[in-house]
Amino acid sequence: MNNSFNKNISSLVFSTIFCAILSFLLGVLSRRFLLPEEYGLWMSVSLIFLYGPLSHLGVINSINILLPRYISNMEDINIAKILFHARKVLIYNTIVITSIAIISLLFTKNNLIFLSIIYVVIQNYYLYYAAYYSASNNFVTVSKIQTYNSIMSFIISIVLIDLLNVYSLILGLILSNLICIYLYRRKYITKSKDLVFSIRYFKILINIGLPLLLTSITWTFFTTIDRLFIINYMSLEELGFYSIPIFMFQTLMLIPQAYSRVLYTRFNSLYFHKEKRLVLLKEVISSSNVITYIILLIFGLAYLNLPFFTELIFPNYMEGVNAGRTILIGIVFLSMIWVFIVGLNSLEKQKYVLLFTIIGILISILLNFTFIEGGITGIALATSLTGIIFFIMLSSYFFIVLKTPIFLIIRYYLKSLVTIGTFYFITIKLSDFENIFLNSIIYILLLITSVILFEFRVVKELIKSRRNYAK
Repeated sequence: MNNSFNKNISSLVFSTIFCAILSFLLGVLSRRFLLPEEYGLWMSVSLIFLYGPLSHLGVINSINILLPRYISNMEDINIAKILFHARKVLIYNTIVITSIAIISLLFTKNNLIFLSIIYVVIQNYYLYYAAYYSASNNFVTVSKIQTYNSIMSFIISIVLIDLLNVYSLILGLILSNLICIYLYRRKYITKSKDLVFSIRYFKILINIGLPLLLTSITWTFFTTIDRLFIINYMSLEELGFYSIPIFMFQTLMLIPQAYSRVLYTRFNSLYFHKEKRLVLLKEVISSSNVITYIILLIFGLAYLNLPFFTELIFPNYMEGVNAGRTILIGIVFLSMIWVFIVGLNSLEKQKYVLLFTIIGILISILLNFTFIEGGITGIALATSLTGIIFFIMLSSYFFIVLKTPIFLIIRYYLKSLVTIGTFYFITIKLSDFENIFLNSIIYILLLITSVILFEFRVVKELIKSRRNYAK
């Protein structure tokens, strides 16, 4: 089982890193072809499919909760039942969303909006198959198809961008997802004979999955408030400049999200038992420390190289550099929070995660109104401060739920804040010097030295916990 876990996490992490690189390159190359105003239009329209998963009412999310338990208990009937109902919901969902897309086209005459709504249907099917394989602990297949998806989307978008401009981006997503759905179905085996759609069972799935979906959508709202403020109070061109910090956020957050997907299946199958909660506490803290150092490495390199890179590759977007640098510190804390979210979900505290996210949204709105006079840099500052506050709130609640001794809580926060603060200070100081290559090397060496000196025990405990898991 240990080998299986390591294979799953390594394949998914490497796949995610590869996808992040392709996403990074697509963002770079698309900005070479699109003006800030055109890219701002893409940023605004993409909100449609960011909120699209609301349409399945959490049924796909219920697969992630229930299927691992059904599989571990070999409950074949329940496995078939949940997958049957999820597919039926997707069929009804397709009819409704397609109707909305046609109506929108008739009234707005906007092909980009029409295609974005149609993509929501395709995206839901893709998410269904990804959830099935993830819940089945088959992350190798998920990783392969995720990689294929990114490659195909990248190729299609770049080949068509000179001819179709912003339309190439949505067509790349649609076509690549359709191909991946076909690849998923080739390996998809399920029995659903003699099953009848039950409203009662459908409600059960909604009751289980909807809180998770609302948490996810609320998280999406939480992380797109800055974009919504710019859409409402600034211009599409400024939104285009702000695509630099959005770009940084989306790329860096892929790593903790991928790691948390593997941890979710692991935690959910083991740690809902009370006697395992002490193990959960140790693993969450250890995993949080691992994520911190990974993100700190990327944070420092991104902060030091962003101005040079932006001026070299897409000089039209230089006005977004300060905002991009400002949002990076918030990304560090938001990356750490994913492990705590997974831990709370495994303890069936989804509703409290949702509650704290809503509180985070209110704080974000207040801070965005406070700093909006600072333009897109002010918006980025509000986003970073919100990330720090949200991290402290949610992680504190996690420690309270597990009745963690106060000295352990204080030690964790002091260690995290001192580590992040120290490397933030180092990054600021290094950025004053012009030799970018030398600055990056110094930063990497300091980070590695810190891991060797202070985190050897943490890494050792993490390896030990993996071995215990295998037993």
